[in-house]
Amino acid sequence: LKAMAALLGIPPGKGDERPLIIASGVAASQKTLSPEAFAGATVDLKKGSRFPIQEVIEKAIWAGYSRDPGVEVPGVISHRGGILDLFSPHQELPVRVEFFGDAIESLRLFEPISQRSVEMAEQALLIPCREALLPRDSSQREKIVSTLDIEGCGPHHQERLKQELEHLRMALPFEGDDFYAPLFHGSSLLDYLPKDGLLLVDGLESIKSRWEELDRQANELRHSQIQGGELPPNFPMPYLAWK
Repeated sequence: LKAMAALLGIPPGKGDERPLIIASGVAASQKTLSPEAFAGATVDLKKGSRFPIQEVIEKAIWAGYSRDPGVEVPGVISHRGGILDLFSPHQELPVRVEFFGDAIESLRLFEPISQRSVEMAEQALLIPCREALLPRDSSQREKIVSTLDIEGCGPHHQERLKQELEHLRMALPFEGDDFYAPLFHGSSLLDYLPKDGLLLVDGLESIKSRWEELDRQANELRHSQIQGGELPPNFPMPYLAWK
């Protein structure tokens, strides 16, 4: 998530400063949400702007954040009256946002353990906390989920899949729901590379060999799961094929 945010310019670099991202071929092949979906799930909070606090909370929950009385680790938010504490995964420290009505009155970074303020801020960005984000549009979720053919799965697995798909339709989180990320997202880290970005490949043949070996192993497992009635035959692969 930090790499994806950096490639989108979050936080903005100084002058001509560009991020340096190092990734394995396997990591680069994993399917994830698109740059557009990532940007759409990012919340931009600025001092003086108007943003209903409940709307911020709802968008943060949808983006994968959890609520907790105290904010000590990334991916957590805490709400007390007109104060909202947020810890974005790309930040070293959480931010405390104070509201006056719907107006953002102040933002300050603070130490999560001592709660001591570190410095004031003019702006805070809240990036997604997970890659398996669901569409907020229920009709879009329904359209995607309904494409899965679970009729060939075994009775026990069908029951589990029906329950999990119903949770996806209702946008309710459950353990292991990131398994369904490829159903909703087909982009990769490479889609985040800027048009003027530079891609350096070290050991192309070695990467290609490892990628193809991953593909072979994954297809063997996939075939076994389909034959065993565990996996719908039209479930998408979780990574991009070598081309």
